Amino acid sequence: MVTRIIYDTEFIDSGLDIIPISIAMVRPTDGAQLYAINNDLSVMACAAERDWMRENVLRWLPLEIDTSVIYDHLDVHVAWDLNHPEFEAVKPLDEIRDMVEDFVLAKPDPQLWAYYASYDHVLYAQLFGPMIELPQGMPMYTMDLKHECVMHGDPRMPQLPETQVKRFFNGTRKEHHALYDAYEEAYRLNWLEASKRTGVV
Repeated sequence: MVTRIIYDTEFIDSGLDIIPISIAMVRPTDGAQLYAINNDLSVMACAAERDWMRENVLRWLPLEIDTSVIYDHLDVHVAWDLNHPEFEAVKPLDEIRDMVEDFVLAKPDPQLWAYYASYDHVLYAQLFGPMIELPQGMPMYTMDLKHECVMHGDPRMPQLPETQVKRFFNGTRKEHHALYDAYEEAYRLNWLEASKRTGVV
């Protein structure tokens, strides 16, 4: 039996590289989850130079960010907020790689899903180096929830329901937080399949 794993990543897209910021995975069959944040402050500083990243991604992370403009140049200083409740998720990439491998291979026949999955899959795969170095049993492709949605008329996808927002995120919607988005994508996949069964889409 296939074991579905729905995941999301946050990253810097330089146009040449996909640099990981965070990754989250949820396994609906047993409720397990994984959430990890890249501990490389140089990556966070690079992300903090971009307005969109500061306002949409870094705002949720255990970071202290100080920005100022000096002679028309944005000066950015970042540090870890050791008292933030998510600081325990901050890990070096080699540890994140091992966590992802253990999580994916914990159950038989893993099947990965993500929303607009292309960049997520490359980030996941490159945790292990070139694609040919993926460990035995690790999926070599990711099912794309957006593709599945388009194939069924591209209906408007629902948000994570308030009950789950309260249960997992203390009532705060956290779009572009990898774990929040992974839970929302899992909900959307379930919703889409239920809609297909009932003929809604």
